[in-house]
Amino acid sequence: MNVRNLERVQELKYRTYEDAKRATSNATKQPIHKIKIFARYDGTYDVVWYKKIETPGQKVVKALEEAVEAQKPVVHGQKSKERKKSPKKAR
Repeated sequence: MNVRNLERVQELKYRTYEDAKRATSNATKQPIHKIKIFARYDGTYDVVWYKKIETPGQKVVKALEEAVEAQKPVVHGQKSKERKKSPKKAR
């Protein structure tokens, strides 16, 4: 995954990997997309939380995709009268 569409939310430093791993499992406060643990040369670990960045263009594309999905005909859940009849059987 590219980090281009992610923004750092929070960064904390821990002394052991177990503490860092424990901190990642308790991260349910914010809408987090990705959590990474980085090891430093001094033996400590950094935990970085990322959230996804939505540009205005992405919002427009998502709205257009939802509009197209809403206009597609529903096939499942229809009654037999509502389904399209085969032209061969329309005699």
